Amino acid sequence: MKTHISTIKYEELDFCYFKDNESIDVRGIIEFNAVIINCSDKVLANHAIHKIRSNNNEAVYLKPIFIYNKVDYVDAIMNELVDGVIYSLEQLGNAADIARKIILKSRDLVEVSYVSFETYVITKSLRYLYSRSKNTLEPITYRSSKIGYYFPSLSSNYESNDENKVLDVLKIAEDEGLLVGEFCENIYLCNNCFDGFLNYREVCPECGSSNLNSEDLIHHFPCAYIGPASDFTNEFNSYDMQCPKCSKVLKHIGVDYDKPSVIFTCRKCNSTFQDVVIKAKCTSCSTDTDVEYLAPREIKKYTLTPKGKYAAISGVANTKTDMTRMPGTVDKATFDVMLQYEIERMKVADIDSNIAFLHLSNSKELYTMIGKDARTNLLTDLVQVTRNSIRPSDIISFDSSSTLLFSMNESNHKEAEKVVEKIAKLIIQLIKDNFKNFEAKVVYKVHALDTHLSYQEQLKLLLADIVKHD
Repeated sequence: MKTHISTIKYEELDFCYFKDNESIDVRGIIEFNAVIINCSDKVLANHAIHKIRSNNNEAVYLKPIFIYNKVDYVDAIMNELVDGVIYSLEQLGNAADIARKIILKSRDLVEVSYVSFETYVITKSLRYLYSRSKNTLEPITYRSSKIGYYFPSLSSNYESNDENKVLDVLKIAEDEGLLVGEFCENIYLCNNCFDGFLNYREVCPECGSSNLNSEDLIHHFPCAYIGPASDFTNEFNSYDMQCPKCSKVLKHIGVDYDKPSVIFTCRKCNSTFQDVVIKAKCTSCSTDTDVEYLAPREIKKYTLTPKGKYAAISGVANTKTDMTRMPGTVDKATFDVMLQYEIERMKVADIDSNIAFLHLSNSKELYTMIGKDARTNLLTDLVQVTRNSIRPSDIISFDSSSTLLFSMNESNHKEAEKVVEKIAKLIIQLIKDNFKNFEAKVVYKVHALDTHLSYQEQLKLLLADIVKHD
């Protein structure tokens, strides 16, 4: 296919016009205000849409897209990924109005760099919703999706083999308070490749074969004989059932006999049994798994929170999940548990302990300037500086990429304040030496633990000062 970009001018807007048999150069569409896709073939149209929406340049993936075609092939997924359908150029005015609103909303967005791919994808999806004035992200049932569901603004960022990771990203966003999930469905995925298309079978518990024969189990009341229905064959009249033990003919179910269960016979190994094993064979990797060991996942409908709308504008630089990966630290949940234990220990031992924070109040300015890789290295250095200044038994955790929390157990409060002041000065100097004399603003506080207050109350008291400096 040839590379070609046609242009349609409407008032002050320039539309990139993409037609059949024309490949779309995403770098070339940056200068345009919006895109019109005119393809008679649905596959070509989908390819062009996904090429734009999966791009990592915000000037590309947020671009307004309109389908121009008289062929009615726009499905639920395509409808979520485009901003409208026009059936003649006379409707270009409507498309222009929609494009202007998207362009205006997109101007609110602040440039940001990211610690991880997950935070990038979350921000990308939030910004897509924000620029379209949408508040909800809904799953769409989709046979071609690996998990059977598609979240358009998220799933388009993943190859088909990795679509299950969309659910992990959504859980991170929900845990961060950016989205609120509403339960829709439980699904079960292959525990090897996380594919959702499984063949469920009843198999023999002895040999695993699904080549089974099932029969009703008959209980004859008068003589108490129990056996499979094939035992009750009447050789003279195939319509009658005759008890093999007492030779009586069974007439009325519930009076002469009942059927309490079903019995299975394996045609491969001839085993007989009442309880089959349910297995699920993956249609992608052929892994055969007992259903109890499948990977459960929840499918939810998500609503943007006020925090999520703010994050759409300012960007999600990091999440708690990103911070738990930092060497020399523990995750926040572990820090909370250890803090709780320390308070209990203080009740039975005559000791003083402290908790402290160090907060880089102009971190957004610094992180935007230095980029993702340098930021990760900086955070590692900050942890190392702190670790070298406190004892090995003290614990460090991230409250955010701007705030370090750490314990200072069995330490005098005044001595602890001196140590934290020293760490703050070292961090300021470290940043100044490494980033073109950038003047870091570091605030800190040391809180003496109180055995009469819960750890939650004391963390709240400690961190309340951060708001004053942001």
